[in-house]
Amino acid sequence: MNRIILLSILITTVYWCHDGQDPLYKSKAFTIYKDAIKQGEYSSRVVSPQNIVSNYKSITHENYSNLIRFRFSGYFLNEVLTSGIIGEIRTC
Repeated sequence: MNRIILLSILITTVYWCHDGQDPLYKSKAFTIYKDAIKQGEYSSRVVSPQNIVSNYKSITHENYSNLIRFRFSGYFLNEVLTSGIIGEIRTC
């Protein structure tokens, strides 16, 4: 049990003391940095706790529209919104 706690503390300390320039983990397939992951020509990085930026393009993105249409349902929303209102969201 003490080994697990000691190992957890060691890993956490190394992670938080790491400057982010050198990889935390590196393999033939991908590399993990403190705030980014790289796999071949693709990469993702953390911009903020709410945002991640990536240059990955999904194959499904080419085959399907990025427009999502939806209609709210429920007693309260039926009272507030007029009939036939459809919401739309465009994904990246």
